[in-house]
Amino acid sequence: MFSIIVPIYNVQDFLLECLNSIKYQTYSDYEVILVNDGSLDLSGVIAKNFSENNDKFKYYEKINGGLSDARNFGLGLASRDYIIFIDSDDIISNNYLESLNSVITNNPNLDLIIIDYFRFTERKNEFNKNGYSSMCLTRFELATIPNFSWLRVAKRSLYDGLKFPYGYLYEDVYISPLLCGRAKNIVFLNGKLYGYRIRVNSITKTNIENQLSSLNTIRKLSRDYPKITSEKFFKIMYIYMSWSIIINICRQRNYEVIKCNLLIFVKQIKEFNIEDTVDKKIKIKNRLLIKPFLGGYKIAIIAVYLLKPLVLIYDKFITKNNLIR
Repeated sequence: MFSIIVPIYNVQDFLLECLNSIKYQTYSDYEVILVNDGSLDLSGVIAKNFSENNDKFKYYEKINGGLSDARNFGLGLASRDYIIFIDSDDIISNNYLESLNSVITNNPNLDLIIIDYFRFTERKNEFNKNGYSSMCLTRFELATIPNFSWLRVAKRSLYDGLKFPYGYLYEDVYISPLLCGRAKNIVFLNGKLYGYRIRVNSITKTNIENQLSSLNTIRKLSRDYPKITSEKFFKIMYIYMSWSIIINICRQRNYEVIKCNLLIFVKQIKEFNIEDTVDKKIKIKNRLLIKPFLGGYKIAIIAVYLLKPLVLIYDKFITKNNLIR
């Protein structure tokens, strides 16, 4: 039923917890493809030893090529009907696969399942013990969901002809929209079955330069698939991504850095032609936030100066109350 792909790179402190969360599933029809992407720590040793003692786990080594390359490598080895990606520092509920199987059994034509999740910094038992529920999503709702690949369980056929872009950061923003665009039958599985670990030195640590590079990935997506990325669905996705970038520009302390990043953002966001998409369906906070940045740099810099104190107050509240951003 399920092919689980786990790309591995320098996660020796968290890997065993991840693998055990997969091992102790209440559902048994699955394979696990462990792809060691040239780790420099003991991750490879841990993964190899684990696979030697667990038949469902297959271990592979390759020269370091980045996350996209590791995922593509795993896709080439997958043999089951549905593809699952799990980041090697994350964890899943022991009824994760069983819940997926139940939804698929009740909806045999499902192409794509969106998973609910929670964030954590240290091990916290926040998995939903009250079971799960599923519901269909509108195209608009789908466009507002984060693009993490591990958030999507897809039929293997949806990946036909698709590859994660080599050499690009935020590669999820390239593949996830294409999967959503191809899928005909999509369900959201509500139940917090996936634990997303927040690490200080993680590849996905919020970094404005990295976030701005996600716009390059979107530009590649637009170049490679110009017809489908001109649809409103994709433009709504761009708007919700832009909201996060704007907030993180406001978090910068050096105003010269803010100006430099803002110039890049304003120039690139204009290329996506999203002005006609900022309508009443978009949440009011997102409409208010994005519109000034579509009016050019001078208006955008004023908006940043006005927004920055509010963002800093919010961040202080989060830090003071030990919450996860």
